[in-house]
Amino acid sequence: MKSSHNCPPDGSFAQPHKLAPNFEWLLLQTVMQDLTYIDEMSRRVEDNGIDSEEQYFKEGVNSIKMVKNTEKLGSGGYGQVYKALDLVKCQMVAIKIESKDGASSMMVLEGNVLRRFQDSRHCPRFIACGHFGNRIFIVMQLLGSSLSNLRRLQPGHKFTIGTTARVAVEAIEAIRDLHAIGYVHRDVKPSNFAIGYDSYKCRTLYLLDFGMSRRYKEKNGSHRPQREMVGFRGTVRYASLTTHEKMDLGRKDDLTSLFYVLFEMIAGHLPWRYAKEKSEVATLKLMCSPPILCESLPPQFLSYVAHLSALK
Repeated sequence: MKSSHNCPPDGSFAQPHKLAPNFEWLLLQTVMQDLTYIDEMSRRVEDNGIDSEEQYFKEGVNSIKMVKNTEKLGSGGYGQVYKALDLVKCQMVAIKIESKDGASSMMVLEGNVLRRFQDSRHCPRFIACGHFGNRIFIVMQLLGSSLSNLRRLQPGHKFTIGTTARVAVEAIEAIRDLHAIGYVHRDVKPSNFAIGYDSYKCRTLYLLDFGMSRRYKEKNGSHRPQREMVGFRGTVRYASLTTHEKMDLGRKDDLTSLFYVLFEMIAGHLPWRYAKEKSEVATLKLMCSPPILCESLPPQFLSYVAHLSALK
């Protein structure tokens, strides 16, 4: 989880650099999923015998024995996040606890996905989970500033091309790893990416908040049937048009949301930032499609958009 602690922007992702000449190759290399890698990662998940999302809250370590110096970091739609010192392991941790009754299903899902996602270097380390009264909590690795906060610290609220290129590669790897275990995130946005808390992890980007995630394939590897007229999932500013159409979301939608994130990092804002209604945002997204937005971006991003267009 994120903390207010952060590495100096000029010492991590936000350090100015020229666009690497092999950026296009790196971007394509990470976007084009390695099916062998995905199958192997999926096999390891299934071999763990994980069948029930409730299972994680009934087995293993269920509580941190002693914590102190608890400090509230923030809150979201279904949970509040605290920073605390774990006296047993002598380390700072993040504790996410339900903010109200009725959020259990999202917290259980988050814990389940977090545990499955542990093989990825872009996943916050899972430490413990359990119940505090009637509310579920998850203890995990404490992280540094989010991409959202880092961008706001920059002149013009934008990153350099070089910084955006490095973020793109890290973020695509993170999303690829999540897709490899059979889940789509469904809420890709700047505040759901954060850098490491410690200085030696400042260049690693972590993917957060899996409460809206959903399996897109069955255990046998087949894709789940497409649903129609499902509820809106995600954040309006970064949601794909598929989300606005209330259709089931897939891997393409996570990558589309990431494209909007990257555009905002370079331009400083999205064309629909002042739109208030979902319908108005959807109209502007139709008018300003990714290929059109690419006209104001470095040519390397055309490869990204071309790949998006080829996905189903």
